[in-house]
Amino acid sequence: MNKNDRKYECIYEGRIIGISEVAKITGIKKDTIYHKLIRGKTLQDIIDNPSLKKPKMYIFGEKECTINELAELAGMTRNSFLKRLNNGESISSIVSTGSYANRKKYKYLDKWYSFSELLTLPECHINSNTLRTRLDIFNWNVEKAILTPPSKQKKEKFYLYKGKKYTLKKLIELPECKVNIHTLRARIYSGWNIEEALITKAANQTNKYFYQGKVYTLKELVKLPECKVNIHTLRRRLKNSKFNVEEAITLPPQK
Repeated sequence: MNKNDRKYECIYEGRIIGISEVAKITGIKKDTIYHKLIRGKTLQDIIDNPSLKKPKMYIFGEKECTINELAELAGMTRNSFLKRLNNGESISSIVSTGSYANRKKYKYLDKWYSFSELLTLPECHINSNTLRTRLDIFNWNVEKAILTPPSKQKKEKFYLYKGKKYTLKKLIELPECKVNIHTLRARIYSGWNIEEALITKAANQTNKYFYQGKVYTLKELVKLPECKVNIHTLRRRLKNSKFNVEEAITLPPQK
């Protein structure tokens, strides 16, 4: 028995029990029991009258149902059910029509199914967006919409090199390839022949700059303590013939 249990005790069926055991007996959370005790209740009061707040009950048919039970019957969320109920729609109407996804019925193999039910069929291998598009936009019949597999990705393009066909990924794996896949793709799209695109080394794009007797890259220049601008401004200035390297580095950015 923990500290709080010893502070609040009562006799139940001939033995002394605390908060933890009262929680097990009544099904009330321990935090809730603490709040009740603070408000002046005793453990015996809680056992004798748990006074759990009962959910509001609604009559549907000949049964009393909670809002959660009704929402489950309608195949929709609790909030959606309450919204329609608060808008004046009757319970029987909400339950019978259900959610938007289940209102419309589709005939398949001599049976009627809601949209959600179609998705659960073992032969349906497409997602809800594809199925809805096929049924409601393209007006496919149900059987075709369900049984037609999703369209495959576009076929990879093949390139002829030394009498054999290669995909771009396979070309990159060739030992004579000197560039990465992005450069190779760009070259081919620009009209290079396959052999030249493969074997021509990529030009070194790292520009060098001479400053105070030393050679620097752009990244090295921007790290110098006298550099007053960020790398983007520095690159722009160096491309502009109006700035020499020292000016590009030391002049503060314009406000």
